[in-house]
Amino acid sequence: MKKNPKGNILIFGGSGGLGNEVAKHFYNEGYNLLLTYNKSLPKFKNFKIQNMPNKFFYTKCDFLNENSIKNAIKLTKKKIGDINYIINCVGIFYYDDIKNFNYKKISETFKINAFSLITINQCVFKLKKDKKISKIISIGSSSALDGFKDTYSYCGSKHALLGIVKSLNESIYKKKIFNYCLNVGSIKNKMGKKVRGKEFKNFIETNSVIKSLKFLLNLDLPALPEEIFIKRFRR
Repeated sequence: MKKNPKGNILIFGGSGGLGNEVAKHFYNEGYNLLLTYNKSLPKFKNFKIQNMPNKFFYTKCDFLNENSIKNAIKLTKKKIGDINYIINCVGIFYYDDIKNFNYKKISETFKINAFSLITINQCVFKLKKDKKISKIISIGSSSALDGFKDTYSYCGSKHALLGIVKSLNESIYKKKIFNYCLNVGSIKNKMGKKVRGKEFKNFIETNSVIKSLKFLLNLDLPALPEEIFIKRFRR
């Protein structure tokens, strides 16, 4: 006997290391899923798609193009119904060289890491007809709270993301749309390998991030922890 899906989730950045693991987990938990990718198709080899009754779709999405973001949200609503949750795993990280300041590159970092969240909320706000709660969880960074050497565009964009989350919650809560920022330290994934001068073996496991996401998805309102900080243990 087929079970009803637990809910509908849109995952932005499903082709990334974290996004792909998050998508795999929640699909196998029984959620309907639509995930986005940018340059490369996600790896589906670990998905148990053939054994699950819930729906699974994917589409290309460019976070530098606001229409591309809006189209992904509209497609989700069309394919799997009203969006209960959005998990935003999209992010860009690189080291800044102050000697070769690149304004265009820094501007793109802020668009992808921070300003895109405004577009996501704007589209959900306009499409939302029901009175059910919609939760939007963005993967932030410990860099939102601490500045690290030669990463000022990344640190700045993640700090901006946190501020945008708090402002959105003050602005659109009457529409039953709530934003969360999950600030995490360095994770054991592809992006984590780019971090300089730190012990990769001590980085946060992906499963710890997934457990935090589950906590936020299941949390009853009016409790609203706008920000959760997962800090790696420095041994």
